Amino acid sequence: MYIEPILFSPDLPIAYEGWQVGSYHLHSHRDVIEIFLVIRGKVDLTVSFERFEMNQGDYVVIGSYDSHSFSAISADCEVVSLYLRMQDYKEKIPYIYYVLFACESFDLAKYRNETAKIRFMITTILLHLIQGKEGDLEIAKKTAEQLVWLLVHDYDLIKYYNRKWDVPYKKIEKYYTIMGYLFESYSMKNLLEYIALKEHYSKSYISHLFREISSSSIKDTLEFIKIYMSEEQLITTDFSIAEISDQCGFSDVKYYTWNFKKWFLCTPSEYRKKAVGLMNRTNVVNRLDFSRIYDGVAQLSQVFLEDSKYVAAVTPLSIKAFGVSDQDNPKDATEATPHGIRIKLGPEILEETN
Repeated sequence: MYIEPILFSPDLPIAYEGWQVGSYHLHSHRDVIEIFLVIRGKVDLTVSFERFEMNQGDYVVIGSYDSHSFSAISADCEVVSLYLRMQDYKEKIPYIYYVLFACESFDLAKYRNETAKIRFMITTILLHLIQGKEGDLEIAKKTAEQLVWLLVHDYDLIKYYNRKWDVPYKKIEKYYTIMGYLFESYSMKNLLEYIALKEHYSKSYISHLFREISSSSIKDTLEFIKIYMSEEQLITTDFSIAEISDQCGFSDVKYYTWNFKKWFLCTPSEYRKKAVGLMNRTNVVNRLDFSRIYDGVAQLSQVFLEDSKYVAAVTPLSIKAFGVSDQDNPKDATEATPHGIRIKLGPEILEETN
């Protein structure tokens, strides 16, 4: 099953699962923010077009619709997933469904000196959730709400590219209004013109505002969202590549294929074949009981984990925003630069590029 439901208690917006890992098939969730945490050993995690080699204490935030699979690197690999039900936070954060998270313990959290802070919040939620008493659950719920607020406001993709953040909140609200149109109407032709008409602004103003806040153009972001939305159709339907291209709003198959290759480094057909195989792979995991998870999380919350150097994702958007192509010459970006990889960056480079 590609779309895996998460079972929540009716009055509890958080849940968890833990596994001793061999491998787990390609899947996704709906209306759920998943925080994937390694409590023992090493694991290889793939999220859409990105791949993470994770060690004990590393975590990755996986958004709704994000495809992901994982497999053990070490024999003693154990992981836990913390699930946050998005609908429970929508009243306070109405744009939560339009956030593209850029939070993993390898880069932005290190840059902000919040790696340990976020890990502590994650482990606090899990420990109290596992204990399960009324007072514990209230602490878990309150901490989860604080964590969601932090992730949304400090770890959106816009903060990945705008690390020296001084944008007024009113502009941020307008940005998320625009993102709402991009997510809800991504297949529409002349979408920018439609947004300008609905919001009573000029197209040039909307384009300038969007780039000011996100360091990316509406065109580039819209193309990414189209590719992002097309991935599920490739995996779960028998639609032809031409049909998917048309349904996602691309002008023709060649342009869709060209854009898809920018992100996934392969054609849609090649990705479909590989991804369907990963989706149908038999899981090799043992579910961990609550005491094993509790011990692993408790140990993790007490140990000091030395931070490594910044490791930034190189993607078509980050190449434009950071101007990076490789570790030795980060300012020398070229069209031939491979992406979907992670490179080490010192803070001085990130200071220069923002």
